[in-house]
This record gives sequence, C-alpha cells and structure tokens, in this order.
Amino acid sequence: MDIRKLHIFQTAAQMKSFTKAAAALYMTQPAVSKAISELEREAGTLLFERYPKQVVLTPTGRLLLDKSEALLELYREVEQDLNRLDSQSALRIGSCITIANDRLPQLLRLQKEKFPAVRIEVVIASAATVMEKLNSNDLDAAFIEGVVSAEWAEGIPFSSYTIHAVCSPSFALSHPVSSLNELINLPLLEREKGRAIRDTVDSFFLLQGLCAVPDWTSTNSNALLQAALQDFGVAFLPVNMIRKKVENHSLAELHLPGLPLGNHTHFVFKKQKHLNEPLQNIVSLVKQQR
Repeated sequence: MDIRKLHIFQTAAQMKSFTKAAAALYMTQPAVSKAISELEREAGTLLFERYPKQVVLTPTGRLLLDKSEALLELYREVEQDLNRLDSQSALRIGSCITIANDRLPQLLRLQKEKFPAVRIEVVIASAATVMEKLNSNDLDAAFIEGVVSAEWAEGIPFSSYTIHAVCSPSFALSHPVSSLNELINLPLLEREKGRAIRDTVDSFFLLQGLCAVPDWTSTNSNALLQAALQDFGVAFLPVNMIRKKVENHSLAELHLPGLPLGNHTHFVFKKQKHLNEPLQNIVSLVKQQR
C-alpha cells in the first residue's frame, strides 16, 4: 500500500464522500474511486459501503483508518525532516554557456533576494554535458538550449533568443553576399558539433537544402567573436554577445532570408525527481520570468 493511496483513503473516510475528498485533494472523483478500489483489491475486502449520498467505513476500513493515521503522521514528520535537510544543502544547477552569460545571473539574483537561505552551486558546461550530469544525479536541475528530447527529462520553457550572422565591416565590404548560397562559400566561424547553437545553424541550412562546412570551430563563443572582429569570416553568435558591437558598428550583421535564427531555452529536471522546497521555489521563479 502506498502513502498516496492511504492519504486519499483517509480523506475519503473523514469526509464520508469520494466527491468531497476529490475536491479537497484537487483530484477528479473517478481518480479517487480508482485509488480506493486498488486499496480494496490489495486488502482483499471492501473498505467502504457505498450509499447514494455518502460512503461508510466497513469494519476492515475502520481498522485500516486507525492504523494508517499513525503511519501518515510519521510519513509527514519524515517528509518535513527531509525538506529541512534539503533546504540546508546546496541546490546544484547546471547551465549551458549562452544562458549563463545572459538570463541566469538575473534569475540567481532574484533567487538570492527571495530565498537567501538557499545556497546554489552552478556548473557551466555544454548542453550535452549538463544533461549527462543531470541524468546521473550529479545535478538537481539545469538550464539548456534547444529541444528537451530525453524521455527521462521534463522541461519548462524559460526564454528565447536569436542567433545572428556577423562579421567585421571591412569583411562585409570585401565579401558582399545577397543569398544563402553565397554565404556558405565564405569562411564560417561556428561552435563545435553538439552545441545547441551549432545544431540550430546546421538544421537551418539543411532545411534550405544547403551544406555549410565551417572553416573554424570552437568551444568558446568569445573566440569566434574575436575571430569575426579580426576579419576571419562570418560568425553565428547569440544576440546578447553582438548587440552592442552591431550598434557601435564594430560588427556588421548579414541580413539574409531566414536570418536571424531563433532558439529556445528550458529549465530541466528528471521526471521522477522529488521536487524539494528549494527546487520548487526555483521552478516558480522560472515560470515567473518567462
């Protein structure tokens, strides 16, 4: 017998109604009836007599209620103790680099203001590495770019951003382009394979029936930015990195069909993970910041 079913049973017994119990537990009446029926199958006998306007405990039901009350109280005490321990330990949050450079600091400042007792440890890595650590329980949750495809993971939309094709003004003057076909023949500066930005760029060109092979690849977007500033080619970079440099004309943006590209970020945790109070608070903040 699991704790959830016992809690439903206890509520139904106290209210003498499956319908009222469902309302109190924010469940549907059929879901309550199903849980009670499963308990009765496990017990091998009826726990309630059903009448048109109420349900009444059978002798077996009264015995189970007496025994379950102490068990449920003990469970609540254990849950409270675990939550206290959880709140005292650090919350381990992973993040890919793009989010760490953009929206994450703002969220963590807000978290510190609202929940100063909760300590956060941040691990910054690629989306693939972050997801591996999350799956192996080395992280409690993570911010990643792109689609959440892992079956074991649940993702909450967090933010979106754009990816721009940029180069130095002098490179733009000496290498004028008016189409994507011309663009892929220029030196391209991109993140290495497996990074969310690279996946987005590759998918875009494939959808256009084009194959874009970068001349430079890097694990570091700042290295690509510096290469673009030094006339080495066209870099695909997130808007937060290039906005000011485009505005002050240090960089030129290429305006071609389909560009800039859109990308999305998610807050991710394991589907079966117990969401302790600190993690629930982060989830609430993420939803407020969308």
